[in-house]
Amino acid sequence: MEEPRRTVLAYYKDAPQHIKRLVDECFVEMDLDGNDRVSRQEFLAYIEMHEDCKHLSTCSFFNELKKGEKEGLYFMDVVLLVYLIYSGKPFCNGHCGSFIKGTYFTCVHGQCSKVLSILARTIS
Repeated sequence: MEEPRRTVLAYYKDAPQHIKRLVDECFVEMDLDGNDRVSRQEFLAYIEMHEDCKHLSTCSFFNELKKGEKEGLYFMDVVLLVYLIYSGKPFCNGHCGSFIKGTYFTCVHGQCSKVLSILARTIS
């Protein structure tokens, strides 16, 4: 997740104030207990409230967003989340539902590859 994180930090640094306010509002909405950290429970509750983001409501995605062994998401992790949501970055729509990192637009997970190849044969 480091490549997208670096990209997001560069975008956020020079973002207009209304974008920064949007991210601030998202963080405040997620951090229900006001401890400047979004727990897994707070993250999952927030994502479940947004129908178009339910594919993000996995513990594995939460763990990918966290940098290192922290207990929760900090502000810059939420900046990354907002970027991923609004940029339309792809997630595997096969078996695993994982975030597709980098510039790859297919999932390399074994089970997903099988499903996707069956779909490709069916379509052609």
